[in-house]
Amino acid sequence: MHFSNNEAPAYNDVDAYKNVNIYSIDNYIILNSANELSGTIKVYDLMGREVYSEAISETFQHEISSVAIFKGYYILNFVSDSEVYTEKVFIK
Repeated sequence: MHFSNNEAPAYNDVDAYKNVNIYSIDNYIILNSANELSGTIKVYDLMGREVYSEAISETFQHEISSVAIFKGYYILNFVSDSEVYTEKVFIK
C-alpha cells in the first residue's frame, strides 16, 4: 500500500519514492528502492504493538533481521519527509 495526500509534494522530485519495494524473505524484511531512502521504519505486530523502529538515511536497501521471535504477519511502515508506505509481510 502507498498512502499520499492528493496535493503535490513541496519539493521538485515527485518520483523520489515511487519505486519503494517492501517484502520479506524467511526471517528478513527488506526495503529497497532505485532512489536513496531516508526516513523512519517501524514494524508492528497485528495487535498494533511496535516491535522495531529505526531511522535510515541515504540508503538504497535496508534489511531487518530477527524482528520477531515468532513467525507470523507484521506491518512495516516507512515514513519519509513526504511519503508514507505500509506493507504487510510474513516472517517464517
